[in-house]
Amino acid sequence: MSFPLPERSLISGILVQRPAKTVSARQSGHIVHINYSEGSVLERGDILAEIIPEFTSDQNQRKIDRIKHQIQLGEQLMRNWQEDHKLLRLSHISRSAKLKAHRLANAAILNVESARLQTLQENLRKVQQLGRPKLLTSLEWQRLSDPLMQQTIRIAQTQIRQEDLDFELKQAVISLDRQNIQLQSKLSKQRSELTQLEQELDHRLPHPKLVRAPWAGRLAQRFIQEGDLVQTEDKLFDIVSASPPLSAQLFLTDNAQAVLKPGDTINLKLSGDSHTQPRTVSTIIQKIGPIKVWTDRPSHLEQLRFEAIVSLPKPLEDSRGEAFLFAPGAPVFAWIKTGESTLIERLYRIIHSEQKSPFEP
Repeated sequence: MSFPLPERSLISGILVQRPAKTVSARQSGHIVHINYSEGSVLERGDILAEIIPEFTSDQNQRKIDRIKHQIQLGEQLMRNWQEDHKLLRLSHISRSAKLKAHRLANAAILNVESARLQTLQENLRKVQQLGRPKLLTSLEWQRLSDPLMQQTIRIAQTQIRQEDLDFELKQAVISLDRQNIQLQSKLSKQRSELTQLEQELDHRLPHPKLVRAPWAGRLAQRFIQEGDLVQTEDKLFDIVSASPPLSAQLFLTDNAQAVLKPGDTINLKLSGDSHTQPRTVSTIIQKIGPIKVWTDRPSHLEQLRFEAIVSLPKPLEDSRGEAFLFAPGAPVFAWIKTGESTLIERLYRIIHSEQKSPFEP
C-alpha cells in the first residue's frame, strides 16, 4: 500500500522597492498654496496644494461683471429702503409723541371742564332744594341753566377731540405697520433675487480646487512652486507610500501559477548573503499576472511568463519574531505544493524519462 506524497515546486524571485507614486494635476490652473515641503510625512486626505482654475472666456468674465454689478445695485437698493424705514420710524415717533402730548393736554382740559360742570350742577341742585325755582321767572331760570348747558357742550366737544386724537394715533400705528409689511416684502423679494445672483456668480467664479494626498506616506519630491501655471496631467508631487517599503517579485512556473491565487499565504525564505542562513517570513500574495519587468531577469527564468507580487510585513520579522533588514534586489525563494503523487508514480516517471528516446519531441 502506498500513500500519496506532496509534490513541491521551487519558485524564486527578488525583493523590489515600491516606487514613489505621482500626484498629477486634474485640471489646468495657477498654484496658489502649497502646504507641505519635501520630506513631510503625510496622511491620506491631507491638502497638498490649491489650484485656481484658469478661465480664458471673455464672455464668461462679462457675465461675472454683470452679475456683480446687479448685486451691488440690489444691495444699494436695500440700504436705501432701510434708511427710508429709519426715517419713517423717526417721523412716526415724532408724530406719535405730538399726538400723545395733545391727548394728554386734552385729557387735562376734560378733567377741568368736568369738575366745573359738577360745580354748576351742584349749585343748581341747591337752588332746586331751596324751592327758589317757584319764585323765579322763566327768564331768570334760563339764565341760571345756560352755563350748565354750555359747560355740557364744551365737555362733549372735548371728548370728541379726545376720540379724534385716539383715532389718529391708532391710524398712525396702522400706517406704520402697513409700511413695515410692505418694506419687509420688498426686502424679502430683493434678498431672494440677490441669493439667486450670488449662486449664479458662485457657479461662474473660479474656485480653488484642493489637491489631496491619495495615500499616506512621505513627500519625496515637489515639482511645482506657488504661482506656477500647470496643465492637466502635469506632475505635482511624488509620494513614497507609507505601506511596507519592500515587496517580493516571484517568478512562477506554470504549475505554480495554476495553484496560487491572490490572498494566499506563502512562506518566503530570504537570503541576505551567502554567509547567513535564510530566514522565513510569512507573506501574502497581492496579485498574480503576466511578467511586466523583463530587465535584470536571470537567464534561467526567461521562459517564465507569470509573476506574483507579495507584500512583506512591517517591521520585517522572521518566523521567530526577530527583526532584520534586507535591501532591494536580495534573492528570495519558496517551496510550494503543486500536487500529490505516490512513490510508485514518481519512480515510474523517473524510469520513463530515462528510457525516453532522445529523438522524441
